Amino acid sequence: MSIDTTFHPITQTVLVGAAAVQVATDTQLDANTFRVVCKVAAYLTWGNKSTIAAAGAPTAGVPVMNTLGMATVGTVMYIEVPANSFFIASAAAAFEITGGKGGVGG
Repeated sequence: MSIDTTFHPITQTVLVGAAAVQVATDTQLDANTFRVVCKVAAYLTWGNKSTIAAAGAPTAGVPVMNTLGMATVGTVMYIEVPANSFFIASAAAAFEITGGKGGVGG
């Protein structure tokens, strides 16, 4: 029996930039994976409130929580974060994010 590693989108795709956005507004859909497409090299931060602030690059010895950096335009990343998360980027129009289930590709 094989394991299905395909990403299954179940929410709309949202362009995330310098203002916090909740991608999966209907938590009944149970999105547990988010596909992130890099449109502009930037850092992506997520949290549980619309008042989250965008974080930048970590410095030596000082971690930055709930933040990932993507430097190559066109790169796709799949992350598992809480379904009701808000996302914000360190640059305008930086990421396209789609909520879904499972997978590491597709």
